[in-house]
Amino acid sequence: MKKTITKIFAYLFSFTFVLTLLITSIDYNSFNKDFYVTEFNEINNAELIKTTEAELLDFCFVVLDYIQDDRDDMVTYATIDNEYREVFNDREKLHMVDVKNLYLNAMDIRNVSFVLMLVSFIGYLLLSNRKYKLLADAYKKTLIIIVVIFAALIFYALIDFQNFWINFHYLFFDNDLWLLNPNTSIMINMVPQQFFNDLVLRIVAYFIIPIIGFLVLVIVYIRRQHERD
Repeated sequence: MKKTITKIFAYLFSFTFVLTLLITSIDYNSFNKDFYVTEFNEINNAELIKTTEAELLDFCFVVLDYIQDDRDDMVTYATIDNEYREVFNDREKLHMVDVKNLYLNAMDIRNVSFVLMLVSFIGYLLLSNRKYKLLADAYKKTLIIIVVIFAALIFYALIDFQNFWINFHYLFFDNDLWLLNPNTSIMINMVPQQFFNDLVLRIVAYFIIPIIGFLVLVIVYIRRQHERD
């Protein structure tokens, strides 16, 4: 019974560790304002929207603050195509309500995952007498599964990002508010496909690098244990 519970703790830690890192990477990169400044300079979408880069950043940051629940609404004004107007239309605002709810739910999941990660790790240490071989094996097996899944998703995104992005929205949203008209929507021109291409790759990089680095440490540990045995 003790061995079974120890094994459960090992796999629970491995899964929650990976999940916590993934959601943290999404959170950090999606709201890294320096990243937006760099991307907007490269894409030059202020010219497409017919506004200044300063105003583009201002109303983009309004959206980010709203999603993070740091402000109550997205009402903001800017000069667009020589007209001082409200930036976002009703459809865009309604879609951002869904995005905000999705984000806040993800943060709740991340926080619960982090707590479970700590509890499972402490539980494992208490039951295993600080022997890490079972934990290392559990992490390696969990990560192999995760990496295979992510490799498939990355390959899918690379060969057909538009279809990947459409299916992502079908998966996480139960309405079609995310279907915005590029001729009238500031939102879709503010963060075009190229932006999301770069964002997804950045999220994956910030997620994959630490978990692969930890995997290397795990493999080294397992080999040393085998040598001692």
